[in-house]
Formats: sequence, C-alpha cells, structure tokens
Amino acid sequence: MKTKYIILSLLIFLISTVYSQNEKNNWHFGYNAGITFNTNPPSYIMSGSIQLEGSSSISDAAGNTIL
Repeated sequence: MKTKYIILSLLIFLISTVYSQNEKNNWHFGYNAGITFNTNPPSYIMSGSIQLEGSSSISDAAGNTIL
C-alpha cells in the first residue's frame, strides 16, 4: 500500500513539472538586450529597454511581452 502512494506521488510530481506557464519566458536586461525562451534553443531579442540595473518584464500566458 505504501508503494502505491509513493508511485502516485511521483506521477503527480512528474506531470506537474512537465506543464509550464509562459509568464517568465522573456528576460530583458542591459542595453537593448534580452533572451526569449519561447524558442528552442533560447534566442536573443532586442528589447528596446536601456537599463543598467534593476529591470523586470511581464508576459502573458502565451509568452508575449506585455511590459
């Protein structure tokens, strides 16, 4: 019985880690620099943002940059 709970717990954990959301797929930093993880492999993007330190970006559920 204990083995069934362990197997069930592992399956739930593996299924939940496979599904990911796209809100954090775009990273913007530096002088017009950024990385998008919407492509495989990740690619460089020109962000239009000039920040030397302390910047953030927000994406929607589809991975499109909002801010």
